[in-house]
Amino acid sequence: MPAATRQETTTGLIAFGSNQGNSMQVFQASIEALQKTAHVSVSAHSQPIWTEPVTGKADSPGSSPATPTQTDKNPYLNAVIRIDTRLSPSELHLQTAAIEYQLGRVRSGRWQARVIDLDLLLLGDHIVDTESLTLPHPRMSFRRFVLEPAAEIAAELTHPLAKCSIEALLERINAPNKIMALVCPTMENQTPLLDQLVLNLSKIDPQWRYEKVFSKEKFLELDSNLTVVAVFDFPQDGNETQWPDLKACSLGFAGPRLHLKTPPQDVYSLTELSAVLQAISR
Repeated sequence: MPAATRQETTTGLIAFGSNQGNSMQVFQASIEALQKTAHVSVSAHSQPIWTEPVTGKADSPGSSPATPTQTDKNPYLNAVIRIDTRLSPSELHLQTAAIEYQLGRVRSGRWQARVIDLDLLLLGDHIVDTESLTLPHPRMSFRRFVLEPAAEIAAELTHPLAKCSIEALLERINAPNKIMALVCPTMENQTPLLDQLVLNLSKIDPQWRYEKVFSKEKFLELDSNLTVVAVFDFPQDGNETQWPDLKACSLGFAGPRLHLKTPPQDVYSLTELSAVLQAISR
């Protein structure tokens, strides 16, 4: 598409992460590569910070059949890059993927060590839900290592689904009262399973409080300061469900406007919920 026919410039945020090779050098190279990309201008970047990797592994034996196999425990260099662009979300996504490949990214699965990770967090008020791209990034609201550097350079930007600023998102996960709603519509007979789930999640960070919800009415009555909402869909085929097999069909940030939106291909096991708590608590 010729530049003259493109839409007006839009502000976006891209998260950088690396824990292999010379991460600081890769960070600088990624900024330079973005700056050289047509219709993209880097306007700011946060100070890079080192963080411990999030594994998603609960601290109890046999906690999840989906425990990651990550063996590289190197800390991550994390930062956020602010850009102005006239590219569409899909065009920008293709460009960041090309830069990852150019700088040595080999995709080997979630939680795996990597030379570079460029995640598109926000692009103006665009909302995208496709097989290859979800905007806003579905996990950015739970990740301190994303929100802290993002707030450094873009505190005023608005999350188009939560309808609040980056600064407000960070304040939410920094709040002393962290509450996760475990929503199980019409499944009150599953209370023992949820009790076991709460017990194991509490081992990660005992400061969390959990609300078990079995109706829409109860959900709407909950405190508006909820931090996370996990919705479970129990099988109704008569088969017995074991607590390590519990999977949330939706995982959402509960900001000023409750929003439960998850790509249909995603399922959140105990491993995923553990990773959320780890990312918020650190």
